Amino acid sequence: RDVERGRERVLDYFRPDVFQDQRIEIREIEIGEDAVYVRMNFSARGAGSGIPMELESHTVYRIVDDLLVRLEIYADAPDARAAAGLG
Repeated sequence: RDVERGRERVLDYFRPDVFQDQRIEIREIEIGEDAVYVRMNFSARGAGSGIPMELESHTVYRIVDDLLVRLEIYADAPDARAAAGLG
C-alpha cells in the first residue's frame, strides 16, 4: 500500500493531472465513532488516451480531534465497513 504524507502531497494526489475530466458521485455515507465510511462512484477520461474508466470505491476517513488524519481505500464494502467499525 502506498502512503502519502503531508498536506501538499495529499493535494497532489487529488489533482486531476492524468485525467481529461473526472467525476465523483457519493452513494452512501456512514459515520462511526472515529471514522467515516463513504461509498462512491468514480468516473474519468484519460488525458492523453481519452479512454473512459469507472469504478466503485469504498473509502474510510479517519478523524482525530476533528481533523482528517488518514484515508483508506478498500476494494469492497464489507472490508471498509469493518475497518470503520460499522460491522
